Formats: sequence, structure tokens, C-alpha cells
Amino acid sequence: MVLTPDEQIIDAEIKTQSLHLKFDEQLIEMAQSHAAKIPQVENDLDKGLNFSDVIRWELKESGLLSVEIEAEVVQQITYYQWKKAQLIKIVSLIESEQAFRKDGKVIRKPIGTVYYIDSDNGNDTTNDGTSATKTNGDGPWATLDKFTENARSAGDKAILRRGMTNRYDNASDLQFSSSGTIDNPIIITADNANAFGDDVDLSATATATLTFGSKTITFSADISGVCAAGDWIYVAAEDADEFAYEVDSVSTVTVTLFLPYKGVQAGSGKTMTNMQSPPIWNTAAGNFQWNFDGDNYWKVQGIHIRGLDTNGNVGIDTCTGHAFYDCIFEGSGGSSTGINGNDDATECLIKKCRILDHLSGLVSVSSSGLARWIVLDSLVDLNSVGSSRGIKAFSGSALVIDSEFKGADAG
Repeated sequence: MVLTPDEQIIDAEIKTQSLHLKFDEQLIEMAQSHAAKIPQVENDLDKGLNFSDVIRWELKESGLLSVEIEAEVVQQITYYQWKKAQLIKIVSLIESEQAFRKDGKVIRKPIGTVYYIDSDNGNDTTNDGTSATKTNGDGPWATLDKFTENARSAGDKAILRRGMTNRYDNASDLQFSSSGTIDNPIIITADNANAFGDDVDLSATATATLTFGSKTITFSADISGVCAAGDWIYVAAEDADEFAYEVDSVSTVTVTLFLPYKGVQAGSGKTMTNMQSPPIWNTAAGNFQWNFDGDNYWKVQGIHIRGLDTNGNVGIDTCTGHAFYDCIFEGSGGSSTGINGNDDATECLIKKCRILDHLSGLVSVSSSGLARWIVLDSLVDLNSVGSSRGIKAFSGSALVIDSEFKGADAG
């Protein structure tokens, strides 16, 4: 059977959302999870349109200026209008894709859930994101927006290439429309498995001596030509997802880490791998953020997220099941926040992360919020920003284990 001209337009939209790559059972789960979000988004939109004074009061509690509050109210209304339309569109396209398959109008070849993003060499328009290099119609995307703002299924994974010149943002907030599950989160990760072939074997230059609990690694020869501040390195015998570390400085044979080494390969003569610098999203002075709102179970690893948005590098509202590993949350030394638990209950794990140059590291933004933070093996360095706080909570709780807080002007 042949698609009609109108159906061909719908089919093009289906492919934009990558729905043609999904298995039948994934489409069923996606239809249910996206449809379930719509009532809450409608409630949030109604609150913005008809009860905006409530939003103003909540924002005033967080210390924003009047002009900032008004801008935020408009931004929230615009966001919920976009999200409602996006969710309705996704559900409709899933139903069309299911109908096309049932009626035998299309033949699909589902390939799974891994996507690739390369800010220097990718293309959001001509590539489908299904491979690290382009051969035919495949090839990596260029921005993270292409992954997060379109329909995703539980278990989808985006791998971002390291060491690139271009950033992974498009100079706007990063929006989300999908949820993972507790057993199968949606994953955004830097390339920790050498999918792009960029890893550097440091043993060709020198081997390393590591001590458990130490930030210092000593190499057998000058390593400065193949390793630099900002790179991420790990012992080749270990899992990079668990035991990769960010380099603070390099001086001939001595490498200093931001966080102490806690792997199981302490000793001398170790082979190490340099995965290069992390993918960067936004500039330190960019007034943009990641905006999770009702989007549950996302895992983010190895991304350098920057910006001065007062609502946080990352804002999490009415969500559960977020985990950040090996991430850097960087502000500009002003009134910005690292991670902001907005309004309703937020549960978030922060492990081996670095939060720097913010007014507040972690925030539960208002008295209606109930943020629950678990902070493990992390560094919060606010660099003595005036009145800065490592954790600022109107309500909620924080469990902090083996983490370092410094440079907080007010506690």
C-alpha cells in the first residue's frame, strides 16, 4: 500500500520524532507515558494563565527582582503552551505510526534506542542520529535539543562526543517531553565507551601511580603533552562510568584531580586512558537552563552544564528519579543556582559532580517545595560569591556523604 500525500507529511513528522525506529512495545509505552503527562501540564498552564499571582508569590520567596519575576511568569506560560502542544502532537504521531504498521502501509526496521551527537560534525536536519559517523542517511545530530525535545522511550540513550569545539546547545532552554522508568531511565552521557574513537592511551607516554583517597597521580614520565586540565581520565582496567576523574592541573609528571581517586586499581605501573574534555552545554553567561517538569527518571553523566539562570543550570519540577554523575554545574559568579528543586517534590542523586561559581549550589526554591538531595563524593565550590550557600532549602532534606563544600560566603 502507498501513503497518500497527507500521510506522507505525517510520515515525515514521524521520522523527525524517530518513532519509525521504535519497536511496537516501545510505541505502546510511549503513547501511555506521554498521554499521562497532559493533565498535569494543562493544570500548570491554567495556573499560569488564571492564577499568575500565586506564581509571583512563589518566585518572590526565592529572592527574584520584580522584573525577573514578570519575565519568569511569561516564560512559564510559554513553556507550558509548548509542552502541551508537543505532547498532543507526539501522542497523535504515535497513533498514526501504529495505524500505518497495522494497515501494512509502511515496513519499519527498528534498531533500538542509542543515538549519537557530535557538535562539530553532526547535523540536526539531514542526519537521523543513529550512528557516530555518517554513511548514508544516518550520522550524528549536532545538538542535545534534538534528543530531549522530541519523543523518547524508556531506555533511550544519547552519547555526546567529547573534546569538540562547538557547544551542544542552541542558545535556548533545553526542554524535555518524555519520561523513563525506574528500571530503564533515559540517559544522556558523554562518550565513556569510545564510540567516536577519540580516547588516548596514556601508557604510550607513561604509566601511573595512584593512591586511594588521593587527588594526586604520579606518572613515570612527562605527561603534559597528552593530558591537560579539564580532561577526564581513568585506569584502563576500570569502568569509566564509575571511576573516571576530572583533571584539575598537570605539571610534568604530576596530575592533580578535582576529586580523590576511589577506584580499586591503586598502585604503580597502571595504564590510564584520556577520554578528553566533556561535552559543554551553554556559556557561563548564557541565561538558559535544563527544564525538567514532570519528566521522570533521567540519568545524566559527564556533561558540563553552564549558565546564569537564577532558576538553576538545571531546574527540576514535579519529578522523581533524576541522577547526575560526573557532571559540572558552572555559574558566572552572580545570582545563579546549580540545581533548583522547583515547587513540588523533587528527588535527585548527585554523584562525583562539581558545582562552582553559583550563589547557591542546591536549592529547594519555595515553601511548597520538598526537594530531597543525595550528594555523594562531590565538590561544591562557590568561589566566595557574596551571600552564597552550598545548600539553600525552604523545605526538604539533603543527605551528604564524602563531599567537600568550600567558598560558601554564608554557609
